[in-house]
Amino acid sequence: MPDGGSISIETKSHDCFLRISVQDTGLGMSEDIRAKIFEPFFTTKAQNGSGLGLTGVYNIISQKNGRIHCESKPNHGTTFIIDLPISKEPQVFILDTNTQRSHRLQNLLDNNGHTSVLCQNLADLIQETQRTHCALGSIVISEHFAQTFPFDLFTRQYLILCGKERTDSLWNIILPENSDAETILDIIPLS
Repeated sequence: MPDGGSISIETKSHDCFLRISVQDTGLGMSEDIRAKIFEPFFTTKAQNGSGLGLTGVYNIISQKNGRIHCESKPNHGTTFIIDLPISKEPQVFILDTNTQRSHRLQNLLDNNGHTSVLCQNLADLIQETQRTHCALGSIVISEHFAQTFPFDLFTRQYLILCGKERTDSLWNIILPENSDAETILDIIPLS
């Protein structure tokens, strides 16, 4: 922030993770730069930067099964959102092309004392379920992904990875494109 500004830090505790948000009122960054910030040796500081700072942060958070995400726009500052696991495993995995609906569903689940993970794509869903060591949860997936996703194969693999029997219950909920978060919350089997 060459002209000054402010930095705010906010923490919020969920059942299974702690969210830390660090926001500044600085210059922000373009999407091209934002997409590269966690890459080793990428720097915008020319000779004054090594390009290892954010890579190191990313690696430390990943080793702790956490996640870091950056939101930024030129002239609108930057926000880093860090999620670090506390103890409880997620009950619901959400993979939805409708970002607004998936965030609303996650907020509803959090407010009702349940834990969930938003997945960005199929690879992310697989990675997140591999991290889970608890009883199987629900997988909520939008129609767009369901049309090209082999659920039966995934279910078998998911059960094997979790050390579960084939008879264990696993709920896969396919979202009609016009459904809303409140309706979805009513059909997810939660303990």
